[in-house]
Amino acid sequence: MITMFSKNSWKWSAVAIILFVVVGITGLTSSKGTVSTANLNEANTDNRVQQQQGDSRPIEIDEVRQVIPGTLEVTKTISDYAHGQHIIWVEGRYKLAEGDLYLSFLDDKGNQLELGDRKADEVKPIDGDWSTFRHKLIEETGKIIETSTATIVFTLQGKGKGQKGLLAVPTLKPGGIFNQDKYKSQNNVNATGNTGNKNWQVVARTRRVQGTILKLAVTSDELKSIVLQVTKNIQLPNDPVDSYYEAGQTLEIVFNESLKNAGSFQDRLKQGSDFVVTVAQYAIPPDGKVVLGAYLKDTLYMQNDKYYDSQGQEQDLLPSSDLQFLTKPQDVVPVDLEITKNDQNSVDEGHSPWQLDPVQVTMTYVSLRISPNGVKGEFPVKWENLRVIQNTQKVAIVEVVGDSTPIRKVYLKRLVKQDNTGIWSVVGYDPA
Repeated sequence: MITMFSKNSWKWSAVAIILFVVVGITGLTSSKGTVSTANLNEANTDNRVQQQQGDSRPIEIDEVRQVIPGTLEVTKTISDYAHGQHIIWVEGRYKLAEGDLYLSFLDDKGNQLELGDRKADEVKPIDGDWSTFRHKLIEETGKIIETSTATIVFTLQGKGKGQKGLLAVPTLKPGGIFNQDKYKSQNNVNATGNTGNKNWQVVARTRRVQGTILKLAVTSDELKSIVLQVTKNIQLPNDPVDSYYEAGQTLEIVFNESLKNAGSFQDRLKQGSDFVVTVAQYAIPPDGKVVLGAYLKDTLYMQNDKYYDSQGQEQDLLPSSDLQFLTKPQDVVPVDLEITKNDQNSVDEGHSPWQLDPVQVTMTYVSLRISPNGVKGEFPVKWENLRVIQNTQKVAIVEVVGDSTPIRKVYLKRLVKQDNTGIWSVVGYDPA
């Protein structure tokens, strides 16, 4: 079912064909695989219906479209435009054995609308072979982009192989953002446009950066904004997407908060001070202007390589959730820390690098549980039967798919070194 859109109005465009070739070549230069044009549904639509004056309803296409035949299909897309951004919800299913699913999307000139490929937001296995997925694509250009179509780029990435598919969907013409009267009444906006409860609406993913204040706009009782020069990105706990701000980049970050909310670091809000700020794009009532904003409660002050919140309490840069599993293992595996330290030293010297990969450690552990006398020939557990469902760089959970395994999930930790040079140790599992 297609809402707000006439399927017969879609046409092939030269841009879509060229775009497919470019994406396919650049995306698979370092991996083996195939590229599928799939069903692009005649990419260049005129969008006559949704561009009628005053009509800005989302465009929903509720039908099955083959993207990578026999491997990935889309069942629904919803295109919308809000807060100065193109937004597309996409649902479908794909073959688990083909690897992890990543998505991005481009305008009708081939420009990227969201920076980087994102791992699918929600993935849920439905049987031994297939998994459903749901994902939200959010434009991050910071500009008003008029594009008649958006091309969703699907990438299935497994060990040593990769497949890409493209799907063109219609987009809405940029239009209105907020109903001002509605937001004034809901958010208690006064005549000057200020709102007492800072009821902003987040419209893009949250990022965290560390940097130095170059300048700030401040009154006697309110922090308006700061200009922060980024020194490094900091990955948020349990977030597979790294922040994309570059070291040396300057960010103007809006706060519009009372200085009382800064608490103990109120006197530190000055040029040259170092802070860790959790930022996102927010739409601000009443007109829905989109800004890069932050909250003082999510801001940390840095001094002598330590981090402090507004209450003056020292905080770990990676909160405790980074050290915790999403679920607890049903059976605990005892670990000899001295043996683990010796294994770490061995890897540091260049031996057994496979211990740096939680998937390979899981493959070895489960295979030895199946064949306790040793594995001869190929491992009984295949790479494509393993799926990472959590990885905070300190803890990881790997799911084992298939009927022949006695273990369903393996829980791992970096016990000696908590960075990319640290080995992974199995600390628990869930039986099948």
